[in-house]
Amino acid sequence: MRGLSTVAAFVIFLTAFAVVMFSVFYFYGVLREAAARGVQTVYSSVVHDKQVEFYFDGGVCGLGGGPYFYYIVLRDYEKVHNGTSPPCPPDPGIYKYIAVERSGSLGYSFVYVGPAVINLQANATVIYVNRAGDAFSFDLYLNVYNNSTGWLPSGYTVHLAYDGSVLSCSPISFSVPDGVISPAASGFSSWGR
Repeated sequence: MRGLSTVAAFVIFLTAFAVVMFSVFYFYGVLREAAARGVQTVYSSVVHDKQVEFYFDGGVCGLGGGPYFYYIVLRDYEKVHNGTSPPCPPDPGIYKYIAVERSGSLGYSFVYVGPAVINLQANATVIYVNRAGDAFSFDLYLNVYNNSTGWLPSGYTVHLAYDGSVLSCSPISFSVPDGVISPAASGFSSWGR
């Protein structure tokens, strides 16, 4: 009888141990699945960084790099632009361009409009010639520094001011094509004339 009770106790112990172990594994799986769902929910609610290109072409600005179907320009006002060619910001300031993909994902870019640090220099400030009518040339250097945290649309024209009764200059203006300068970067152009 004593042997039978020992076997019954051992069977009850094994059954209880199996129930406890099954519960541990079951609840561990449930908790792990709930944690994975929570992480996925947080991950899907975050706006992810994507490669977004800001472009500036003849007074038309926009974002590229994704299947965007409309753009919003945010500052003190909101404008929704269907298509991919919203105009550039009209006034100085920081603008946030938001592009919404058909999938619902967002792409955005900060654009800075306003004064930049511009430095125009020449390789010579005084030029000597042997006689009136001699030709001379010099080099112009234009360095533009974007001192903001947003992309800077850039398009510059330099005009030479001179006394036309004394000198004849050709050409008298130099242009930098439309482009953008990334945050904390410099744009450099030079002309030899």
